[in-house]
Amino acid sequence: MIRVAVVDDEPLARRGVIARLSACEELVLAGEYIDGPSALNGLSAQAVDLAFIDIQMPGMSGLDVLAALPPAHRPLAILLTAHDSFAVRAFALNAVDYLLKPVDDDRFAEALQRA
Repeated sequence: MIRVAVVDDEPLARRGVIARLSACEELVLAGEYIDGPSALNGLSAQAVDLAFIDIQMPGMSGLDVLAALPPAHRPLAILLTAHDSFAVRAFALNAVDYLLKPVDDDRFAEALQRA
């Protein structure tokens, strides 16, 4: 089983990712966070294998969350955003993929395959 966390301040976006994940039997939702600080606390307390993380959120960006986690404890990350300007920093943090919102089903499946 692959333990997955979903981090996004937009409830609709979070639900969309979770609905897509529910179709994959090998994935289990291990955490759901609505902002950067709660994600950092949750991911620090409970390790996950893969995290879908929105970049722009209140309190702390998704990139800042990843940067604050020690590399050995950092999950594989698929970044979610409406902007393409964060890609360089995302890949510097070893992001597996970078999905632009609204996320399309084929790109979502491709990102999961990469992970």
